[in-house]
Amino acid sequence: MNLPNPQTNPSAASHCPHCGQPLIPATSAPSARTVRKLLPYGLLLLFLGVIAAVAIPNLMRSRMASGEGTSVGGVRTINTAQVTYASTYPKRGFSPTLKALGPPPQGAAPSPDAAYLIDSVLASGMKSGYRFYYQPTTYDASGAATGYMVLAIPMDPGVNRRFLYSDQSGVIHSEMDTFAGPNSPAIQ
Repeated sequence: MNLPNPQTNPSAASHCPHCGQPLIPATSAPSARTVRKLLPYGLLLLFLGVIAAVAIPNLMRSRMASGEGTSVGGVRTINTAQVTYASTYPKRGFSPTLKALGPPPQGAAPSPDAAYLIDSVLASGMKSGYRFYYQPTTYDASGAATGYMVLAIPMDPGVNRRFLYSDQSGVIHSEMDTFAGPNSPAIQ
């Protein structure tokens, strides 16, 4: 077999003499100068990795605490709004829905259907990673609501883990990682 000579035919060195496929040129090891140039960047990446490993869990904890604090504030706001609603509209008692505590359409005055006691975000039932559920629970002989319950449930239990419950007593109860109820521990 007559092999091509790379010195007389330069393209012969770039192809396999047996199958004719292009050869991938071998790379040489990086020089000491290249390593010295890249070392600071490697150290910087290592440093940033360590900082990220410490900072990300702290960021997640602060985000969780923020969402949970906002949800407790939301339940307190609903409780306060319910007392105001019941005293403003005594024939109705507590509101029939969260939306009835929210703002009226632009230019309209507050009414039993839109009392303007909470903001539109909370009246929608979702705020700061929590879904708020509201339900009147008891009624008097005239049909006025005399009791209610509020649940605040995390929309992403991986971020927010606290479940909340409250009722007409105004006491807020909580549980971690499961539904809260009237027998759950009260928040101090």
